[in-house]
Amino acid sequence: MVVVHANNFVNPLTGVHTQKVELSCANLKQGVKRRKGVSKDDLQAYLDDRMWRPWRGLDNIIVNILTVLAVQFSNYVVLKLK
Repeated sequence: MVVVHANNFVNPLTGVHTQKVELSCANLKQGVKRRKGVSKDDLQAYLDDRMWRPWRGLDNIIVNILTVLAVQFSNYVVLKLK
């Protein structure tokens, strides 16, 4: 969706705004500044971590990871070894 800031900051018809995007960018930049930069090799891991925290939180990290993995790999067949 599009918001034309020359006209308004919230689309009056749809209610679409850019505040969440701008807040997310500001939080990413703040974290990069706090770390005094992020190497190109670490950038994807940094972005993954910064997206994970608001989505799944930091409580019970292992349970959260296992839950997500179970959903992602639910189509795979688990073979029992004897």
